[in-house]
Amino acid sequence: MRIATPDLEVFVGLYGSNKSAEQRLFLSEYVRFNSSVWSFDLGGVSRDEAVFVLNHNFRAWGHQFIYDYHALEGAVSNVGFIDIERLAPGESRNIQLRGLEFRKEIVGIFDALKVEATKPGSAS
Repeated sequence: MRIATPDLEVFVGLYGSNKSAEQRLFLSEYVRFNSSVWSFDLGGVSRDEAVFVLNHNFRAWGHQFIYDYHALEGAVSNVGFIDIERLAPGESRNIQLRGLEFRKEIVGIFDALKVEATKPGSAS
């Protein structure tokens, strides 16, 4: 199983005044990307400010819960998966799961948490 979901740790790190160049770029690219995806008003997401980006990410994409790695690892483990591993964008132990992130050319590399796990007894 492969899961790609927003990474709470990344988004919380965007809030505050001391942002790295990578974080500032992510904020502006996030607004640009979402402006091109949504044909309606982004509800205030017109500036690359963390408060707008955070709220838009949670609401517009229909997320009900935003995980960090430890919470996702625990949830996956609790339902019986093993060999839980955090992977870089596009990487996978399974060739069929490589390069799947559709937003990878823009914000997907920075914002998404990618985790793979195996169900005991499942075919590889």
